[in-house]
Amino acid sequence: MDRDKTFSWLKAERLSLADFLDDLGAHEWETDSLCPGWTVHDVAAHLTMSTRSTLLGTIGGVIRARGDFLATGRVSGLAALSGSGAQRIAARLGGR
Repeated sequence: MDRDKTFSWLKAERLSLADFLDDLGAHEWETDSLCPGWTVHDVAAHLTMSTRSTLLGTIGGVIRARGDFLATGRVSGLAALSGSGAQRIAARLGGR
């Protein structure tokens, strides 16, 4: 698969996910996800990191997470979107 096809597919998947999230009710956003300790809201906020991360920001996130790369996504993703409404997260994923 060439680069343009790959990015086209990724965009379509991201837009599809944003549409799905738009239809969730408030209680569904607070439902536990398959990731222990994370709600659907947490996972969706984490997924928006790819639309706003830089290398320097990622390094800073690893430092704030005390070197725990796996915790970086939770620390930086949730800090940036904590208190964000479901619509803002869905819009961020959809590039709106």
